[in-house]
Amino acid sequence: MDKREQKTRQAVFDAVASLLKEKDFESISVTDILKRSNISRSTFYTHFSKKEDVVKDLCDELFHHVLSPDLKKEHGHDFSTSSIFDYLHLLTHFLFHIQEDQELIYGISTSSASPMFHEALKGKLLPLMDACIKSRTLYKEGIDPAFQSKIFTELFIDILDEWIVGGCKQLPTEIADIFHRFATDRPLQ
Repeated sequence: MDKREQKTRQAVFDAVASLLKEKDFESISVTDILKRSNISRSTFYTHFSKKEDVVKDLCDELFHHVLSPDLKKEHGHDFSTSSIFDYLHLLTHFLFHIQEDQELIYGISTSSASPMFHEALKGKLLPLMDACIKSRTLYKEGIDPAFQSKIFTELFIDILDEWIVGGCKQLPTEIADIFHRFATDRPLQ
């Protein structure tokens, strides 16, 4: 994605974040987003087929970035040397980006868009949790692995929701540790 596309998409994300302070997602129209982001209708529809795609695409972009093999050091955190097979670093990196975009994520999480966001999150987290189960990074003996993946995914989303609603006050590393403790019954090393 080139810089102009990134700038346009960020303008839409920022517009939605701003609008969510004033009204529920369901009440926000594409016209509202266009006015607030100062982009044309055709530009919006070049990137999104409907306003609900903004929520899905936000989640896609977060995970695409976090799972990228070409990570660079970023302001506030550095996961550039982390392995994409280290689930805790992936989740922690994801949490840093949630914290950076907390205004938008809070607005989405506390609006009628929350179910869409949760479904998009589940779609991204389930394969990661499956990999954690298969590698025995997360695993509970005697419990169906598919069931475990669903439970760990729901657990992470529940912890994430509490953190977001609480204003993302704890560090992302602390939230990752909380998830790890619940999932494995042991603290991080």
